Amino acid sequence: MMFKTNVVVVVALVFVLVSGFLSPLTAQESSTLIPAGQSTIDGRSWLAYTGPGDIRVLALTPFPADAGKRLERTVAVISAWPTIRVTEVRAESGKGVDDYVLFFSSIQSGGKEYSANVPGGLRLRYDGALMYDFRVRSGDYFVRVRGILMDEASLIAEIVKAVNDPGGYIAERDPAWLALQVERLDKVDTTLNRRADRLDSRTDENAAVTMEIKADFEARFTEYNARIEKLQADAAEDRRAFEETLSSNQALLESLAGSLRLALASEMNKGLFGGPKPLDPAMIDHVVALKTADPGTDRATALESAKAAGLTAKAKQIDIIFRIWFGE
Repeated sequence: MMFKTNVVVVVALVFVLVSGFLSPLTAQESSTLIPAGQSTIDGRSWLAYTGPGDIRVLALTPFPADAGKRLERTVAVISAWPTIRVTEVRAESGKGVDDYVLFFSSIQSGGKEYSANVPGGLRLRYDGALMYDFRVRSGDYFVRVRGILMDEASLIAEIVKAVNDPGGYIAERDPAWLALQVERLDKVDTTLNRRADRLDSRTDENAAVTMEIKADFEARFTEYNARIEKLQADAAEDRRAFEETLSSNQALLESLAGSLRLALASEMNKGLFGGPKPLDPAMIDHVVALKTADPGTDRATALESAKAAGLTAKAKQIDIIFRIWFGE
């Protein structure tokens, strides 16, 4: 399966380069998002792409280049989900914050279908970490589901819990709901204190009852505080684990992108009847370093520099590097 996926990506990259069309989203590097024109939805203009797994990707214009790279990585992860079958991703970006809405055809768990319980789609936001924040419908409840996106399995578990036990989900995961309960308990405490003042002059039995009620309240208040602290600690741990996973996945994606560039360069460098011919790694490193130091460097200058450095370089090979590594 991995071999077939790589072949599809390589063919897509060849098509983009040969046709001479590079979309604004991926002007600096090869992309797994294949341009598919533009769409207008609700009076707004969107750049359209076809992503891995035939996912339709729409990016609201103008869409920053750095946000495009994050969108590409996000779509690559989503397309690999085996259970949530995403069909469309709509992306907006501004001031370094990316918002995604995922539409899907199916969400299954334990033989049950849950897609109807998420009528507004799955909403994600990247602001230093990839978060989810959307509503799940369960009977008369519309439960807010939010947290750090770790993987597909944990996301589905959140949806299933919210659908099957909305009250329990809210109590366990929504600090705002817990804070509301604490506020209500504060009011109860005030009322109990007033009643206790009125009972001071009554019998010892009434005083004992009052103390028991206050003790029960204090115990419940302490329990809610402990649960809030645990939620905060769990959120911090989830963020740390997410950042570690993100770093690992990013390194893997960069390695895969490097391998695809080398394979595509070898294919473009072959002769009319010959097989793929890999480019000299030293020449690639030389041109990439030269172009990185001075983005305005053109092909002729790069060719002269490579020859001056004692490298065997041809204009065709320099052109291949410019096309694949820099999208020019």
